[in-house]
Amino acid sequence: MRTTRGENGLTIDMLQVSMPGLADALSTFMDRPVVDMTKLKGNYQVVLASRDMDYYVRARAAAKGLRLPPPPGGAADDPGSVATASDPIGGSIFKTLEKLGLKLDRRKAPVEMLVVDHLEKTPTGN
Repeated sequence: MRTTRGENGLTIDMLQVSMPGLADALSTFMDRPVVDMTKLKGNYQVVLASRDMDYYVRARAAAKGLRLPPPPGGAADDPGSVATASDPIGGSIFKTLEKLGLKLDRRKAPVEMLVVDHLEKTPTGN
């Protein structure tokens, strides 16, 4: 998977990705998990380009206190401007996926989740 930022936003180029792999990749740009329900087998070449993905990455980074370099040809990184967007992931990622014959639907589904209740650091020798 190769990710680049350009004047048209973020471009993700996946040369050999399975549908579950694509769902995992999309989960990083959404506010909830993406689950593959296509039942498609094999690997595919997928190119996703969307300004909305770049906005969402910036919003998530700002929420964690991180500052990203400005986009090419764009203004300085301003988390406030991202937060004012009505929908940071907007409709274009959905439209981009529809052009590939895929559709994102909001629904409830069981997902696997790992919960860590407690963690202790064990001393190690140098």
